[in-house]
Amino acid sequence: MSINIRAAVRLSRGARLRYDPPIVGESPDADKFFNTHRGKTAIFERYNELLVGPLDHEGRLPGIYVNPRGITVQFDEKEFEGLNTQHFVVVEDNPKLASLMANRDDFGRLGDLRNEPVFYPDDVVSLRKDDLPTTSRRVSEVLLSKEFAPGGIPRYMVRETSAEQEQRLQKESGKEPFSRILSGSLLPKSWNVAAEDLMLLQRGKVWELYHGSGAALFFGNDEEALAFWTRSGVSKILETTNLKGAQEAFASGESDIFVKAKFKERPENPDEYTLYRLHDCFAQHREQVRELTRRTWKVVA
Repeated sequence: MSINIRAAVRLSRGARLRYDPPIVGESPDADKFFNTHRGKTAIFERYNELLVGPLDHEGRLPGIYVNPRGITVQFDEKEFEGLNTQHFVVVEDNPKLASLMANRDDFGRLGDLRNEPVFYPDDVVSLRKDDLPTTSRRVSEVLLSKEFAPGGIPRYMVRETSAEQEQRLQKESGKEPFSRILSGSLLPKSWNVAAEDLMLLQRGKVWELYHGSGAALFFGNDEEALAFWTRSGVSKILETTNLKGAQEAFASGESDIFVKAKFKERPENPDEYTLYRLHDCFAQHREQVRELTRRTWKVVA
């Protein structure tokens, strides 16, 4: 076998690769590394891991995935991490160590997270140390990257309450408006908090999305439902088109939902609509979403 790793290839530890980097690197250090190891045989050790949490923009379920940015290999029995997969060519003949895959998407997931999230976006929580039991906050994001969650133990972005934001803005009211915009002080503040410092008050819709039985989610009204089903991580944006194009895309099954497009630079909001398709991992809710679209826009499909 002599193919580039960018093809759908499944590697196992011990597979032989040949290093074939670009002629020129992005830095003198990269050039030196390229020139030192170019043409050498490398032994595959492992894929670099990417931890994916809830509401992944690519529609992946939480878990450990292959990090497309790099693999770990050995050159002359010395280990090197984070090397670009596209700089290698597979020269392994043993199909047990290197084989073509029928479905690359299935291969991307290496397994479940070692530390499952305790909280999910939109969960209502309170800070154990500082809050009164009645003070409620919302989790805005689950953090899994090394920079914000060392050791792969999830941490959580928690927003200030509306009352806290109002009080803070009153204190900062004397500052120049332009400087407040530049500093971001007009936006809600958030904190990076560990799970043990939070107390759950109520689960949100995102937790239900991942842990429910597949039954329809309940919303207070259609506007709330539209906002949820079109959020990043739940659906992906397809394109913006006119009403006729939106209706045709919905009728063909290409899209599941569409909403009136909003353009800040064009406040008159022309006759354009943004199309969304529910991520496949939430396919059990597709009919609920399509029924919402039929009800909202009176379309038949």
